[in-house]
Amino acid sequence: KWENAWTKETKHFAFKTNTSEEWLEYYSDLLEAYYSLMDKKIGIKPTLTYKRKKMKVNIYKSHDEFIEVSNDVGAQVGRSTLGYFWAYDDTLNFFHNYEEPEQATWVGLHECTHLLTFLIDQQYEPQIWLNEAVADYFGSAEVTVGKNGKITIVPGMLQTDRVLTVQKAIEEGKDTKLEDLFKISREKFD
Repeated sequence: KWENAWTKETKHFAFKTNTSEEWLEYYSDLLEAYYSLMDKKIGIKPTLTYKRKKMKVNIYKSHDEFIEVSNDVGAQVGRSTLGYFWAYDDTLNFFHNYEEPEQATWVGLHECTHLLTFLIDQQYEPQIWLNEAVADYFGSAEVTVGKNGKITIVPGMLQTDRVLTVQKAIEEGKDTKLEDLFKISREKFD
């Protein structure tokens, strides 16, 4: 049960999961490797308050539990949500998909991009299309685990399901034109 979940603190994060100790190790190694990669690429320089703080990462064992616990704390998560970073309580939240673990890796990296963007500048409110595009670019990564257990992350891989969705929207005339995308509000972005 979530109340009895495994926990682990790393250099930058405080993890909690009720998946397994093995998945706890994987996700803690993954997100620390990602933090290092992003720090090298763009430089993460949090405020003094956030330098002293370990960001919380909650990884749930099912989508249903993720939704239930998230809504219990007031996050108001819908069925289509797979993960989120919430600056309100400084948590990164997602669930492990046992049928498709690669999806959970992608969601974890995507949402961690939002967390790291927040750490760079807590006052910055990016346009939604830019925020999601950057998170998709860096979240769409090739992740490999070496024989020594070291995780290597190569961002910017093509997401076939995203391409197919866009192609279908264009075909059906339901695509968002680039000019409109630049001006779209958070409420209308989907």
